Amino acid sequence: MATAKGPITDSVEQLRRLLAQSAAFQERIGVEDAETANTKIFMYEYEDDPVTLKEMRPFAAIWPAGEFDLSQHAGGSKNWLMGRGDLILLITDIDRAEGDRVASAENFISWLDEVLMDIAELNGQDDYLPIRKVSFHQPPARNTTKDEPSAGAYWHVSFLVSW
Repeated sequence: MATAKGPITDSVEQLRRLLAQSAAFQERIGVEDAETANTKIFMYEYEDDPVTLKEMRPFAAIWPAGEFDLSQHAGGSKNWLMGRGDLILLITDIDRAEGDRVASAENFISWLDEVLMDIAELNGQDDYLPIRKVSFHQPPARNTTKDEPSAGAYWHVSFLVSW
């Protein structure tokens, strides 16, 4: 398999490394370091079988989406182009307060807040993705076990991450 490097593949990998550094993400998935956290952050695709997904949670997935362009960054004897684009960041977790809808929502959303604050603190440092904006692509939602009984109760959200 080819391992081309460029603005799209680099942005996905940089966001993966950034999320893996989040202490809140590491704690929730039950690991103690970024290297192990990477095993729960999928790039481009992930398993779609409900039973397998149930066993995988919590996890995250990242893939390119929305806008992408290479724009002139500097002129002169050489026109330097710089990439800008969007990624989707999906984050999913089991329902940690099943039976109490308010506590369940607060638990998931509070965790998202912690993860986002970790990302904000590291944004653009070292070789992490220089994020310009994070917004909801699909807001936090809890599945209904009657619609997906084999998937179990879980929460999910997807963010549009602009870089």
